Amino acid sequence: MPARIRVDHRYADIDAGGGVRTWIRSLMGDPDAPFDQTLNQPWDRQPADRDHRVVHLHDHRRTAWLDEYRQARNRGAGIVTTIHNHAPYCPSQSKFFQRMGRPCSIAMSPGGCMASRFLMRCGRRNPVAAVGEFRRASAVLEVLRGGRVQTLVYTEFVRRQLLDQGVPDPVIGLAPIPMTSADWPAPAPPPEAPPRLLFTGRLSPDKGLSWLIDALAAADGEVVLDVAGSGDDEHHARRRVEELGLAARVTFHGWVDAPRVRELLARCWVAVVPSQWHEPAGIVTLEAHLAGRPVIAARVGGIPELAREGRSALLVAPGDVAALAAAIDRLRRDDGLRRRLGAAGREDVLREHTRERLVDVLVRTYERALDHRVR
Repeated sequence: MPARIRVDHRYADIDAGGGVRTWIRSLMGDPDAPFDQTLNQPWDRQPADRDHRVVHLHDHRRTAWLDEYRQARNRGAGIVTTIHNHAPYCPSQSKFFQRMGRPCSIAMSPGGCMASRFLMRCGRRNPVAAVGEFRRASAVLEVLRGGRVQTLVYTEFVRRQLLDQGVPDPVIGLAPIPMTSADWPAPAPPPEAPPRLLFTGRLSPDKGLSWLIDALAAADGEVVLDVAGSGDDEHHARRRVEELGLAARVTFHGWVDAPRVRELLARCWVAVVPSQWHEPAGIVTLEAHLAGRPVIAARVGGIPELAREGRSALLVAPGDVAALAAAIDRLRRDDGLRRRLGAAGREDVLREHTRERLVDVLVRTYERALDHRVR
């Protein structure tokens, strides 16, 4: 009988919230996983044993990733990394031109990235910080291009970014985002009135709440909006609501926990994901699908792979107010379409985004990592 693989997950922000920690802790909470797992921070010493040992790295935003990689390589461990964001191929990690309010499609390069920092406000404009972040991303990419690290991504969009930067195709694998279906019972129909939209997420310009507010003003006057989240853009969003005379139609709930998100999804007609940056994936979309709710989303990043146009969602070009308003009105009027999209989305998530499928991908990835160790 083969020995069990021992996996050492390395992630700095294990005490903070967010999707990465949720992903790791969800996996580690599986008593039936066919490997033994620990979760440590970069400054914790790596285990000295080498047999059947895999180090799984999760945080490319810090130079500590490079130190972790070198330690694992020197110890002869198998090495796996999961790309949770744009950090390996976007020094600012944003893929968003804040000055223009649209996603960035520029491939990483010294000239393009530095010019974008100062002309398009895609990241910190401190020259020292900009140079340091470019060097960090370049160093991570250099490691990934070497083909010694098995690399997991959530979407084909992120996979294409890595391929364009020279990371070898054979070391890149696609992993599902595991969703715990037990937390999401069979959905009930939402209340009949009023037609209700839901936005959940960080309140920042790249998340597109202002765009959604403008579209709400252009849509049918019966539609109302719940906003669940907090962030630096909240003051601007509230001011825009007042300017457009929407105070009676928009409710700001602030940050809410997971049970409250489920409650808000249960009473909404449609979940809206108006991101104006290239979301690597988007767990909000999967949550809406599990709740049996149709999605209206921007056609950016990895979102179209999860919110499938015409099957579980309506997609619009980012920033197009008229198109977003039209999509809102269409779903408000068509109860049958709302039901079909919602049912299809739930079916897709229950079939494709299971912990069992993720574990199967991880076992094969860990085995490849052990086969390609630097000895």
